[in-house]
Amino acid sequence: MDRRTGRDLLRPDGLGDELIVQDEYVDHPRYGEGPWHLLPKGPGRGFGDNPAEVRVEQSAAGSRLISRTVLDELQVTREVILWHGTDRIDFRTHVDGSIGQDRLLRVRFDLALPGTLPVAEVGFAAIGRPFGFPESDSAEHLWALDNPAHTWAGLSSTARIRLRGEDGDVHQHAIGVAELVADDDPGLDDQVRAVLVALARQGVTATRTVPDGPRYGALDADSNLPDVRIVLGADNSFAEAVLNAADDAYRAVLAATGRVFVPAARPRPQVWVPDADLRDPRDLPVLIVTAADPLIGDLDDATIEVRQPTRLAGFDDPLTDYSVAVVNHGTPSYVAQHDGTLWLSLMRSCTGWPSGVWIDGPRRGTPDGAGFALQHWSHTFRYSLLAGPGDWRQAGFVRAAQELNHRLRAEPVPSGPGTLPRVASLGSVEPANVLLSALKPSGNPVAAGQPGTVDPADGLTVRLYESAGAQTRARIRLHGGLRTPAVTNVIEQGPAISAAQPPADTDGEDLTIELSPADVVTVTARPAQPGPLASGPLASGPLASDPLGPQRRGPGTEPVQPVFTRYWLHNKGPAPMGNLPVSVHLHPTTAALSGSATSAALRVTVGSATAATAGTVDLDVPAGLTVSPAGPHRYALDTGEFQHFDLSVRAADAAPGRYFLAARIRDELGQELEDVMTVTVGTGPADEAEPPGDIDATLEPAEVTMVAGAGTTLTLRLHNRAASTVRGEAQLLSPYGTWGEPDDELSTGPWIQGFVLPAGGTGTVDFTVRTPAGARPGGQWWALARITSFGQVQYTATVSLTT
Repeated sequence: MDRRTGRDLLRPDGLGDELIVQDEYVDHPRYGEGPWHLLPKGPGRGFGDNPAEVRVEQSAAGSRLISRTVLDELQVTREVILWHGTDRIDFRTHVDGSIGQDRLLRVRFDLALPGTLPVAEVGFAAIGRPFGFPESDSAEHLWALDNPAHTWAGLSSTARIRLRGEDGDVHQHAIGVAELVADDDPGLDDQVRAVLVALARQGVTATRTVPDGPRYGALDADSNLPDVRIVLGADNSFAEAVLNAADDAYRAVLAATGRVFVPAARPRPQVWVPDADLRDPRDLPVLIVTAADPLIGDLDDATIEVRQPTRLAGFDDPLTDYSVAVVNHGTPSYVAQHDGTLWLSLMRSCTGWPSGVWIDGPRRGTPDGAGFALQHWSHTFRYSLLAGPGDWRQAGFVRAAQELNHRLRAEPVPSGPGTLPRVASLGSVEPANVLLSALKPSGNPVAAGQPGTVDPADGLTVRLYESAGAQTRARIRLHGGLRTPAVTNVIEQGPAISAAQPPADTDGEDLTIELSPADVVTVTARPAQPGPLASGPLASGPLASDPLGPQRRGPGTEPVQPVFTRYWLHNKGPAPMGNLPVSVHLHPTTAALSGSATSAALRVTVGSATAATAGTVDLDVPAGLTVSPAGPHRYALDTGEFQHFDLSVRAADAAPGRYFLAARIRDELGQELEDVMTVTVGTGPADEAEPPGDIDATLEPAEVTMVAGAGTTLTLRLHNRAASTVRGEAQLLSPYGTWGEPDDELSTGPWIQGFVLPAGGTGTVDFTVRTPAGARPGGQWWALARITSFGQVQYTATVSLTT
């Protein structure tokens, strides 16, 4: 219940925060595709009928309802948290054990909001989406219509049609996904585009069709289903078809007012069914307007006014002028049914391709032997329920969801002279529909591989977006004031992308800027009083006291040097820090020296992508090999140029084995960049596709039981079987929820460390695992180490971490 209004948010026979487990197909029953689809086999089973252990905890901060229950091998602990003084309900759902194989875990809220439609945040906007069918069988009905949600999804309206009768009665009808029907007349193109833009600004997903063309409304042609049709112009075949199938009273309203709302011929539950086909003229409500300009003006406030008796509103329930949203934290898939049931997908266990594929060395899995895709470890899912009168704008969902997903972080800082005020603010952005998405020192030198650091005293970058589809004057206030502001683009280069005009010099005052509906604007400015900023949080940053520090988030260079330039071979994802504006490569990457083949050709290539550069290639030649000519090998390149050095490598008195010959250069950030040729002396083909690993690696101990508030050490033991020195990186990998974030029950680190092993040598790398004092007992996680070196990658067996 929303105690501010007395409204019960759940249906009388419904449940809130109900967990459902659904069996899924391994692959799509018709298309044979993998688990990038949701593949439910039907309704599934809920926890609501299972016996549960329940208790209530209360404190000065709030109260909490805790329930524990079991379904098959899945153990669930749910916390429903009510903080005093807040306008939301927080949920924490702890899941331990096994969900089984090819199953989906969802959470469901049976909401009581007749007439509302699904709305979700996506990026910088909130948009309308269609109802879906989460309980259908994928073998019989191919599309469930789950959709992504950035930080929240709910039931509300993006825009609405308001019918006003002569007696003062009002009936409101929500619209979220629209088909705009207009003649294929070049003279109408500007009007049609203006209507589509006006709809999009309010979050209405809209598609244009022509009266005699194919209709929008069948799932075999699109992944959406519209919930309304808007006909621009009454003198066309589609408008005639709608009016001919309706009562003459609707034609009379159109003639008198220039617009009419014709309801669907059947109630919504009869048409919103799996595999729905909504292409008939009377399957959906239809708004017919004779002129575009008044409609565009109406949409400025997301409400289209129609003077029409409310007795002509049709079967469907009037819009409930109230909204509910579920704020998600990293669980982005949702779906809503036409009866108001809102679902959020939490977890899946998939075996279909490519979930079970393993390509790097011996197959690895969780400590019990299961594949990682089956998720046999503890998970904590966090989400919150928000509600309020009006649509999602009035309810404030966007700002509330952003604040819940970007919570305040408190960091200790060295004490200085003076006394801090009781209340202080670094800055603010107004009004509430304008959100701050970035506040940073200006410039991005590291992204371009350029040396130097950025100082907030030299300039700040502020990025804003308008979230409610309204023309808005935004005000930015920063401690000390701002001066010399200018609008720029997202990469802080070149002219502005936004239509907003650069603001005038504020001379140390607050900065104001005009934002168009759904606008995104990037502004640069200089602090009027740089002192507090230069020594404050923007200068040092919250990472200054991060226990993982640069090991997890390098300050400008990679934490392990040299940097391997064929980084993609290490299965690490994006390019190294600076994006390698200059690079060095060796060709070929392997060579065999045996018998009559006592030497091999070697080409060193240095290339520059984004800036002029000059330097010397340093060769690291292992003992037993020789390279000629010996150098020095100097290069000088303009942007986009490259330079070759053709060399020869020879085995002098090298014993049989594998050797690594490296070429290194330095980039503008001061990083060492390295590429390697693997030279096999005595045995092994030169084109060996997958050379055997040169490092033996074991992570110990195999099982760790953590003590709350304490830490333990994991030791990675390494042995080099190669005939020359090996350099590499050791990364500790563990599931989400163990990375040391504020709510995590474990913290692991450092994330990455370098190692150097001489030929035949051994070494160790230590990692630390800690648990907070209030860690939940009974949780189970895992960790393993990824070892990368010279284009090779391998993973240790997982170790068990238990609280």
